[in-house]
Amino acid sequence: MKPLNTIICLKIGVFLFLLSIIFLGCSPEKTNISRNNEQERQDQNSKAKKTQARHLTYKVINGEQIILNDEVPPLYRVPLAEVRKRAAGNEPAAIYELSRRLSSATEQPDQDLSRAFELLQKAANLNDPDALNDLGLAYIYELYDLERNDKKATDLFRKAAEMNHVEAQFNLAEAYDFGRGVKKDMAKAISLYQKSAAGGNPVAMYQLGLCYRWGVGVKEDKLKALELFRKISSAGIGLGDFQIGNMYEFGEGVSADKKKAFEYYQKGADRGYPKAKTYLGTAYHDGIGVPQNYQKAVEWYRKGAEDGDPTGPFNLGLQYYNGTGVKKNYGEALKWFRAAAKNNFPQAVGTLATMYMQGQGVSADYQKGYEYAQKGAKLGHAISFYNLGQYYQHGIIVNQSNVDAYAYYMIDQYLENQKGEKDPELAKDILDIKNSMTPAQISQAEAKVPELMREYGLD
Repeated sequence: MKPLNTIICLKIGVFLFLLSIIFLGCSPEKTNISRNNEQERQDQNSKAKKTQARHLTYKVINGEQIILNDEVPPLYRVPLAEVRKRAAGNEPAAIYELSRRLSSATEQPDQDLSRAFELLQKAANLNDPDALNDLGLAYIYELYDLERNDKKATDLFRKAAEMNHVEAQFNLAEAYDFGRGVKKDMAKAISLYQKSAAGGNPVAMYQLGLCYRWGVGVKEDKLKALELFRKISSAGIGLGDFQIGNMYEFGEGVSADKKKAFEYYQKGADRGYPKAKTYLGTAYHDGIGVPQNYQKAVEWYRKGAEDGDPTGPFNLGLQYYNGTGVKKNYGEALKWFRAAAKNNFPQAVGTLATMYMQGQGVSADYQKGYEYAQKGAKLGHAISFYNLGQYYQHGIIVNQSNVDAYAYYMIDQYLENQKGEKDPELAKDILDIKNSMTPAQISQAEAKVPELMREYGLD
């Protein structure tokens, strides 16, 4: 049984031709994070935790621990005997506090999770707002052997939110934002984010800042977003620095200033935010606001990777693949690409497909390469569709089919165009294979494109 206090919170390669494939490396990913804003917004709310010692509520956002409420609970310093006595007198806050202590192995050597859960339920039934919120979290994170139930969690968050519980307001906002246990309603989500932010919740400020930055549920307002990120930064939180740095890099709400971008990335990295460490690596790699230094880039990519930023392992793998700042080592590159692929990082998955096909750092394995290409395609990675097209065009472990190959190439081209990118190599391959097909085959392939897009979730 898990107690509440254990919630823990490019394209790089191209198949060019069968056995004599040429790999086209590229510099590390460096994109304005607003291009993937929905994923960024969902990543930030994926994990939460209750500390054992002081029971402070915090969120873990890409590896950085963000305290939501640093107030010591009213009964925290009350002796256990007194807490038990007051709980026996049916005092809701005391019942909740006793539940908390019984669930904490740090504070209570004789940890009793069954009794802790009984007390948590009892305190919630007595409408203690902390208990209502924590029981809601238990249903989301499947604690105390509960089955996940977003609807029950949302109902509990709503009750606590109506009592002005700041964290519950945020949790309920997330439910409306992402449609968890309730119909998606951005207007309600924004209203709740605003209430939670006004109550001092820095994660609500962050989420609200993202909404203003990208115009999600509200009119886009870069200045308002910056204002919120600056409040977070002033509280010593690195992800606020990171967002400010990113906006300076791309000139959003401020004049583009690479030097200031670097300074804020450095500030965020120094405060422990993993993504800022990775972006600091890219700043050194590309000379953004600082003299180019590949060795420094590797150093910071490694720190970002080791601290949990999903982009870090991919960028570090690229350095080993291309021999930039370190000696070229396909084995090390493969290790870091695999680490990134475990987090479903699309570019890493697509790169692994190429490396298995070519036997780079590993014995050539067309089957494994095909599996990674399929996985990359399901993640929406454009080059993975190109790789699948190569399999079908050349009949590698699948039946040769120009119709299928052409369809996969067309999807790759569509995804490239969506990103505003043009690939002359792809355009040539499409033209070459099209010239070898009959009009009927071309029509068949074009009809297959929407079918494949639905199959891979791109419709």
